[in-house]
Amino acid sequence: MDSAPVALVAEGDRVLAETLADSLEVMGFDPVVVRNEGAAKRVLDDIGEPDLLVCDAVFGKGRQPFVFARKEALQAPRLPVVVTTTPEAPTPADLRGRVSTAEKPFGKVDLQEGVIGARKKAGPNHT
Repeated sequence: MDSAPVALVAEGDRVLAETLADSLEVMGFDPVVVRNEGAAKRVLDDIGEPDLLVCDAVFGKGRQPFVFARKEALQAPRLPVVVTTTPEAPTPADLRGRVSTAEKPFGKVDLQEGVIGARKKAGPNHT
């Protein structure tokens, strides 16, 4: 029996993290929620590269937009990445071809489109 692909959900807000996890589970993923960068590092050390990363634009130390997403995208160039963002934190030019976004407030369809876009941007092994 094949196991479900793992989606790392890096989101500091508990309610949004749970909502994302529920939606990803319906989409066929096994979501693993982390609420801070230390927890994310421990999970990544345990499981290795997930099949999908969904993270808040300001997730991580210093809460600077796209720092965590950029670091993970550079370390794992084939990792599909969806960044939840706001108009106040637009996607930097250097990441537009690499990550997909779901702008808050977003619905399930927006998240699904973000996942599809992230998989396409990550390459042929993820479509």
